[in-house]
Amino acid sequence: MSKLLREIDRHSNNLASLTKAIDQLAAAQNQQVAHSKAVLNRAQGDNRHSWRLPALGLLAVFAGGVAFGGFIVS
Repeated sequence: MSKLLREIDRHSNNLASLTKAIDQLAAAQNQQVAHSKAVLNRAQGDNRHSWRLPALGLLAVFAGGVAFGGFIVS
């Protein structure tokens, strides 16, 4: 009977150490997930639409229209 109790105690200690290791891995994974979410939110926040390129395109079309209108009038 005492041998059985020692075996149960040994398995209990092994189980406790495995549970501790699993908890540490879960905490590390949660930190990585939180970091990944923060990086993704930062990347999405920096990806705002710039009006510079469309404005330059409209300016080019306007300049082309002015040049064409000047050519037609003359």
